Amino acid sequence: MLTGFFAANCLHASARQYTYQEFPQHFVWHIDSAKWHPRINGFAIGCLYFVMPTAGEHFYLHMLLITIKGPTSWEDLHTFEGVLHPSFYAVCLAWGLLQSDDEWQQCLREAATMSTGNALCRLFTLLLRQCEPACPQVLWEEFKANLCDNLHHSLHRVGIDTPSNTDVYDYGLFLLDQKLSNVGMLLSDFPHMPQVQNDWAHMDDNPFLSEQLTYDKPNKLRLANTHLSKLNKEQLSAYESILESVCDQST
Repeated sequence: MLTGFFAANCLHASARQYTYQEFPQHFVWHIDSAKWHPRINGFAIGCLYFVMPTAGEHFYLHMLLITIKGPTSWEDLHTFEGVLHPSFYAVCLAWGLLQSDDEWQQCLREAATMSTGNALCRLFTLLLRQCEPACPQVLWEEFKANLCDNLHHSLHRVGIDTPSNTDVYDYGLFLLDQKLSNVGMLLSDFPHMPQVQNDWAHMDDNPFLSEQLTYDKPNKLRLANTHLSKLNKEQLSAYESILESVCDQST
């Protein structure tokens, strides 16, 4: 019926003044021919199935179908002012159908001047839970450096000597997901937000335990062999005694 709606808009100039929801008031769907025909008599109210905001692209398609008049194809539905957009979500943004996040942007900007990353992360979680920002991924991209400002140190403390920014931001998403899970939500509930790529569940708050779990044995062996020749007689004797004790599992 939807592709038939596109076809009818191509055939009938008068059809292009209606949205998909309004269409049944002026056209009738003929099942046998699978086509819309101009309504001659009678009256009908167009109804669309309700779609939850969490339904992702289906929800944004629903918004477009009750807003845009006379689309003639899927491509036409993806286009705004001559620009072809990759998703229904992007088209909704272009049409201005989604509320502005200016107030949440200003809120985070002000908080970033006086709050640490952990406090900002709690605030960001609160915004996701209760304020339903239209573009949470845009807010994340703008403020992720502030949200994760203490995570370089946190990762270094648990044995990752030189974490990259990619690691830091991914770990920040993991912590954000944990905070959301505490209130029965997940980061995956926000499909346009970046998702956690690495398994950070093994991270432990005990830096000594984490250091041992991330111990790079081949690298340490190479380091030991490099410095072994530099030991004096007493140091070499102590080294050999300790090594023998460890290997023999003696005290």
